[in-house]
Amino acid sequence: MADDPEQKKPLSGKKPGRVVFIDQARAFALTMMLVGHTLHHFLGEPWRSGEAYNEYQFFRGITSALFLMVSGFSFVVASFKYWDDYTHISPRLIARLRRIGYILFLAYLLHMYGGTLARMVSWYNPNRLEAFLRFDVLQNIGFGLLILHTAAFAVKKIEHFWKITLALFIGVLLLATLTYDPAIDAHLPLGLAPALNMYHRSLFPLIPFTGFMLVGAFFAYFFWQGKQKGTEWKAMAALAATGVGFLLFEYVIRNHVSGGVFPFAVEMEKTPGNTFARCGSAMLVISGLFFLEKLVVILPELALTMSKDSLAIYVVHLPIIYGGTLGVAQQYKQGMSPLQVFAYIAVLFTLMILLAWSIDWVRKRYPVIQTKIRRTVILAWCIQFVLWPRYTVLSVTVSLGVAVFFMLGGYKRTAERLKTMVEDIKKKKTPSRVNIETE
Repeated sequence: MADDPEQKKPLSGKKPGRVVFIDQARAFALTMMLVGHTLHHFLGEPWRSGEAYNEYQFFRGITSALFLMVSGFSFVVASFKYWDDYTHISPRLIARLRRIGYILFLAYLLHMYGGTLARMVSWYNPNRLEAFLRFDVLQNIGFGLLILHTAAFAVKKIEHFWKITLALFIGVLLLATLTYDPAIDAHLPLGLAPALNMYHRSLFPLIPFTGFMLVGAFFAYFFWQGKQKGTEWKAMAALAATGVGFLLFEYVIRNHVSGGVFPFAVEMEKTPGNTFARCGSAMLVISGLFFLEKLVVILPELALTMSKDSLAIYVVHLPIIYGGTLGVAQQYKQGMSPLQVFAYIAVLFTLMILLAWSIDWVRKRYPVIQTKIRRTVILAWCIQFVLWPRYTVLSVTVSLGVAVFFMLGGYKRTAERLKTMVEDIKKKKTPSRVNIETE
């Protein structure tokens, strides 16, 4: 029996090396995001003015907290196995930083107000620059991961990691009490202000939203340490208890503290609001999925598929919903009935699953080709953005041709030929100098 291969297969549907409840939490957040964006953009009256819709808005606010908390949790799970590589300059660290750079590239690509550098400059005005610099979830994830990597690189020793994440979390909360002060905001440079408060169109500025990621990393540290001893449930129980504590704290400061605790609970536009309740709710979702996994693993393959390509789902669904003339069903903006909205959600959800599945299928079978195609497209876009004033058939063709030439190694052969030519020229000049000296 011990050698029966069937006995070695995981019965729970888990993938080796995967933390299933984290995949499920990310998939749950993605589902909430698709539902939330669709309802916000398409649901018509009178359904969006009722009490039920107002109550739903709170639950919608949990999505960003859950996304960021899962990102912090995933950082620890993915990094602690190779801690030494991430606390020194190494190929693994460089690859991770390249991945973060890709996230930030997509983040600001979605904010472009001109498709080329020339148009960005000619169309510039302060309002457009402010919109370009605003912080959304991708900016928060990208810079949050950089903060966590910097923290790991600074402390070196893995046993000190929880201390710096806790210190950073407290620091973020304290800093928010300053950066959300209008008098202080007035003196912040435009390049920095969108990361520090919500006064400059940022929906998810680093302050205080990166606190969700720091909380996730903090508890993931104890989860990882407990996992080595088989006591990870203690960390998850502590996560659940802290979540309940945060919800109670939000209730107290909202109902029994005059003015709340600025800026985390005051009823003012352009302040985060519900910060502790969002954090506590996200904690309960993650811990609940962990304990539920002990009883039954729900749709592990679907959760894995969505989780692995959550970035693609995030980027692609935005133009489908909000893409102006490129969006789907724009004529029904804020005019659909609930039945129409949920039919739209079902179709959109199916398309996003097919997108993630297709990317995963290509990744498994043609990983090198997939990487080269992605890098070629990015390079072609960069060439187009910098060198051409606008998009034309010629500019796109030339930019793509140069990118393909570069990615296929043509630049190496060209560099070698130039190097040979320079060396030949030097050799021709050298004898003449010697002859002159001899004469």
